[in-house]
Amino acid sequence: MDDHVYLGTWTNWARGPVLGRTLTTTKENGNLLIAFTAFFVAFVASRFWRIFCLIFHRCYSTSKPQDAIHHQRQITLRNSATAESGLWSFVCILYAWRRAPMRKLLRILPPILFAVSSLVAFTVAGGYSASISSAMGNEVIIRSPHCGILAEIALPAGPQMLLSGYTAENLNNAANYAQQCYNTNSPGTLDCDKFESERLPTQVDYNATCPFKGQICRNATSNIHLDTGYVDSNKHLGLNTPEGQRFSWRYVLQCAPLKTEGYASHLIQQGTNKSLVRVSSSSSVQGKLSPGSEFTPIAEMKGLNGDITIAFLSGNGVVFSQPVDDEWYRGTVPDKVVTNVASNMAQRVYRPQEAASPMGCIERWQWCNPAYPPESGCGPLTSKLDAILGAAPLFNMTAEDLAPERPSSLTAIGTQLVWSSLIFLGNPRMIEYPLLHLGSKSLISQSQLYSGIQTALSKNQWQLDVLHWWNTVLASVQASYIDTVLGYNNPELDSYTSPPLNEEEQTMCESQKIRSSAYTSFSLLGLYFTYVTGAVIVTISYVLEPSLAWLHRRRKYRQYEHLEWVSNTSLQLYRLANESLGLGKWSDCTESVPMTEHDTHLACLDITDLNHPIFVHPVDTAQTLTPEQANRESNEEQAEDHSDRTITNNSAQSPISDTQAEWDSGRALQATQDNVSLHSTSRGSSMIAEGG
Repeated sequence: MDDHVYLGTWTNWARGPVLGRTLTTTKENGNLLIAFTAFFVAFVASRFWRIFCLIFHRCYSTSKPQDAIHHQRQITLRNSATAESGLWSFVCILYAWRRAPMRKLLRILPPILFAVSSLVAFTVAGGYSASISSAMGNEVIIRSPHCGILAEIALPAGPQMLLSGYTAENLNNAANYAQQCYNTNSPGTLDCDKFESERLPTQVDYNATCPFKGQICRNATSNIHLDTGYVDSNKHLGLNTPEGQRFSWRYVLQCAPLKTEGYASHLIQQGTNKSLVRVSSSSSVQGKLSPGSEFTPIAEMKGLNGDITIAFLSGNGVVFSQPVDDEWYRGTVPDKVVTNVASNMAQRVYRPQEAASPMGCIERWQWCNPAYPPESGCGPLTSKLDAILGAAPLFNMTAEDLAPERPSSLTAIGTQLVWSSLIFLGNPRMIEYPLLHLGSKSLISQSQLYSGIQTALSKNQWQLDVLHWWNTVLASVQASYIDTVLGYNNPELDSYTSPPLNEEEQTMCESQKIRSSAYTSFSLLGLYFTYVTGAVIVTISYVLEPSLAWLHRRRKYRQYEHLEWVSNTSLQLYRLANESLGLGKWSDCTESVPMTEHDTHLACLDITDLNHPIFVHPVDTAQTLTPEQANRESNEEQAEDHSDRTITNNSAQSPISDTQAEWDSGRALQATQDNVSLHSTSRGSSMIAEGG
């Protein structure tokens, strides 16, 4: 089946026309798309953080004097590339200033909270990027050029035998699937997730009344009643069609062991002492016995509006290791004594009470159109053919429209009934099929049979056997829809296969869903949302800053906020540090990268005090002073002395605090000492040069 999976976009109508838009790819391409989507989400997260930083930086920007915490917050907002780095920087600032007043520290809280929120949101989004695939499950569409209907009744003898062999193989597969996938108590090792629904629903009543008239049932109240309820063509069978173009059907089976007293005659086959046993079925059409019926029902079985099957269980030489009270097996008659060679122990065995113990079953079907209200949208619950004919008006058809050997409909809703009923009639759909093709292998009790001796069985063993037949039929029905799409893979049968006759039937051929883990399906809505939303965020992040720069140049819009944003970059801060030392002749001071002469040496780090490194002039900037340079420096020193005296006089006249005056004087004194130190270094270098 995996070889026929459709790769591309399609609509999973079970999820609706919008949420159901799906992309199916190979596993390798799917893994690449998941990985790229996760990377894209992480990239979008970083760009979203940049938008936040720009907005908050401009909101906090002010030309009024501010403290160190404010400026450190601004620099962090400008230079943190991701929410992770920003969060760590803000936490470090908060820890460093932990002894500051709480009202000052609270200014760091908003960016911390936003960084945490951004991390959580985009971490969840990253996880969701992987669920874009897992949320769609492993549903895929299969398509094949061999799709077609094979009508069993129209086959000649040769192909009929080929079809019988094909049917027997499918029933064996269905029986194995039923044993391991429908049996919830002891699941097997088969892959049970190929069908759209692992198993069709079943309601079981082990204490049902007798389905026949009179007193023909051995027990009036301990019979079995099985009902699927309404099986939806999309949900359960995997036919991927819109909500108004679906169908549902219901399958009901009732079985009961039958009495033989007064109804049976004993027949011994010539040449053997084994009883003659057979399985017989009888069906009706419009209340009349179908020509294909194998027996004529007795009065107790007439007029029940269903298809009747009688299964005869023959011991055929099999004996029981202990009495079996089961109402169908009835192995209670003492027989010979057998000896176990290995243990040398003798044991009496028991044989069935009758050579052929009968069980009667009646099957009914019902077809519905879910577009109608539940009380008026279903046909009669009756035999297989009458159920289809009775539901025809619900699908805008008549019984005459279904009369041809190969009916068809030009409408979508009519094709739902025609196509599905042709699949139904052309494949095993009743319990007589596993009985005819599998024989005794259809009995669950066979697992307890050894060398002709049947070991201990349950008291309701017959009900377990019927339940297994039922599950085999349901598994066969599930497989029949897939087999119709894939074809029979037999050239001799292909010539008898009827391909789709119109566009609506071709649509049915292209609408079969299965489950496959060999491919990956994505939600197109999820992909569109992820990539479109991400693209919008990325575009805004790259357009916003140039737009604000344009407004600054053309409209003089919020100039201080813009220039602070530009100046707080690491490169511009380095430029400002060098310019404060008089180093470099700078240009592009409002661009991303400031420039100076390419051979200019800039400030170096002085680590004399390991706890307080500072920028200093590089040693190679000291040069021999010419007389003109010496004269100019002398004039600059005189001007600085005059400036110092002016500052002192102003300090005496200005009504500021003593502490502020001391701080300003200290700054002036430190500046004078720095100049003296610099000049002394220059002069010292000059003397060394002259001495050399």
